[in-house]
Amino acid sequence: MFIRICLFLVMLLSGGVQAQSRISAEERLFGLAMLWKEASYNFAYFDQVPDLDWDATYQAFIPKVLAAKSDYQYYKVLKQFLATLNDGMSYVQMNHELRNKHNALPPIMLAEAEHQAVVVGISETLASQLPLGSIITHVDGVEVKDKLQQEVFPFISSSTEHIRWHEGIKGNQGLGYGLLMGQVGTVVKVRFTTPANRAGHLSMIREADLSGVAWQLASGVMANTHSVVHKVLADNIHYVALNDFSQDSVTEQFIKLLPQLQTANGLVIDLRQNRGEIPLLPSQFLST
Repeated sequence: MFIRICLFLVMLLSGGVQAQSRISAEERLFGLAMLWKEASYNFAYFDQVPDLDWDATYQAFIPKVLAAKSDYQYYKVLKQFLATLNDGMSYVQMNHELRNKHNALPPIMLAEAEHQAVVVGISETLASQLPLGSIITHVDGVEVKDKLQQEVFPFISSSTEHIRWHEGIKGNQGLGYGLLMGQVGTVVKVRFTTPANRAGHLSMIREADLSGVAWQLASGVMANTHSVVHKVLADNIHYVALNDFSQDSVTEQFIKLLPQLQTANGLVIDLRQNRGEIPLLPSQFLST
């Protein structure tokens, strides 16, 4: 049993006004209190975080939510609060307005390998400057490890360290964290080492929408553009990538594939691009 806590705070603002903070102090305290209350009654895994004093943590975060300089920073404080539960399904999801403004990435795909940030995808326009297989060593002048420890890991809800490294380096635009994450239109500067052991540096613009990017991908890397991907490999081995359990249609698409899968000599199910989201869907797949 687990819970997923998603908080959608109502943004109260008259049309056209662009204030840095629109959530009142009272609303901030209410939002924090609601998270504390829901977890207190419904979170099933406090035994997995024996060193966590949930009530004391709540009290410690009261001045933090009040001191946040903007609504976006307030959301980040709430994310950090829930991250103390060390549970991948207990997190805060900010509204679309803030997400579209602040959660942006440059046209580059990273993957974690032995705690290193490896370039596995790059826009074709930048490919000649940042080769595939390069290792990012610094972001905005800060070493990758320090950047992750200070600015990324505290906001990732996860029960395992390897997931923090995987998610932190890869980045999650929807949840607003990542090694290269930043506000739309801002510049991120990286230093890297190429596969030929040459040092380099590059400045890139963070973009809110990367759907139109023409990617150059490392061998075996597949852009997560479809919720279900099916291929027939050599020797009648069927490959199925289930990339998004948050869509009910995934189950329907999988069931439609069953007649073909039942004739396969082998089956590979790839969940690497799938964060999870809905707990009922995996059981539905198993029951088929």
